[in-house]
Amino acid sequence: MEFRSVALAVKRLLKGKDYTYKQLAAHLGLSESGVKKLLNGEDCSYNRLSQVAEFLNISVSDLLSVTESQQAQNIQLNPLVQDYFLQEPSAFLVYFCILYDKARVDDLQKRLKLSKAEIYRYLKQLDDFRLIEWQSNDRIVVKGELGGLLAGSDEFILTFKKRFAQRIHDEASHIDSSVDKLFILRYLYCTDETFFHLRKDITAVLQDYERNAQRDQRLFDRDQLKPRKFYIFGSTGRLY
Repeated sequence: MEFRSVALAVKRLLKGKDYTYKQLAAHLGLSESGVKKLLNGEDCSYNRLSQVAEFLNISVSDLLSVTESQQAQNIQLNPLVQDYFLQEPSAFLVYFCILYDKARVDDLQKRLKLSKAEIYRYLKQLDDFRLIEWQSNDRIVVKGELGGLLAGSDEFILTFKKRFAQRIHDEASHIDSSVDKLFILRYLYCTDETFFHLRKDITAVLQDYERNAQRDQRLFDRDQLKPRKFYIFGSTGRLY
């Protein structure tokens, strides 16, 4: 077990929950310097780790899981489901918001500007497809991994890639200096090898970003996180 990764997660949680080393020290019966020594060390006993997890209001298993190198698993949509989503784009948006945002019925109505009757019609169909379990009191349980990567035919993936890319493109037309936005545009001449390495490096960075994001979702409450979106595209050819 790589304790340094766990210690880093503890530090992130302390900062995210506005806790101090002094408060953690009091809970553990240590001095503040003792806590810093603990978190900068190479190892930690399970009992001590349990005390830290208790203070952070998180399970030990979730705390330990940050050392796992996991990637979101694909959710393979069968052709029947793909055809339905292509014919009913709003149904796909309902599923997307449930899968990635844990949206509830009232959230779906406000965000997608749909009536409750429309939402219920889509939820019933999603339930029939076994993509979700629509329970009493409008509780929705996702079948499969929450936030998993959607996989389907080229037509299906391309259709929704275009729609999402257009939304991000429209937002990019209103560029400001917000720290929550990132806009990068480059136009360069280079060899095929250099461009290949660019793609390889970007892929590696994204994989690392996805692992960190999954760790955040395991460690933090949803209201402590912000949804981030981006679309990357590069090609060969002149700009004009």
